[in-house]
Parts: sequence; structure tokens; C-alpha cells
Amino acid sequence: MSEYHLRIGNKLTGLVIRPDDRYDQMWRIHYQGKVSDMVNLTRAKDAAVGWVRPRGLGGTEKSSWDRRQTSREG
Repeated sequence: MSEYHLRIGNKLTGLVIRPDDRYDQMWRIHYQGKVSDMVNLTRAKDAAVGWVRPRGLGGTEKSSWDRRQTSREG
């Protein structure tokens, strides 16, 4: 299973996009104890940047994604 970690500049934001447990090709944003509704990966990445920008993270810095492989539980 892959998950994506948002990096702004050279700092990790703590925001992670993980696949939904039930529906293939659907993803959820996990950030500060909150979990988003299901969306496709493109929309999740776009919305994720919107979640951290208003909090003062990386106003002009470039955002990037670290893709990490994790083992699927269960």
C-alpha cells in the first residue's frame, strides 16, 4: 500500500494521504487528527495543499510529495 506525505520546502507537514480501506482508487487526507471524505488521488493532493497553506505553512515555498510503501494490515 502506498501513502503520500506532504512536504513544503524541505519540511514535512504531518499531512498524509492514505488509500481508503473499503474502496479501491479512493483516498483520504489525514491531518492533525482529522480525516477527509473520500476523493480521488488528484483531488486529495490538491485539497491537502489547501489544508496546510491557511495555517501558514509554505506560503511561497514549493510543495512536493514523498511516496512511501507500507504493509497492509489485517
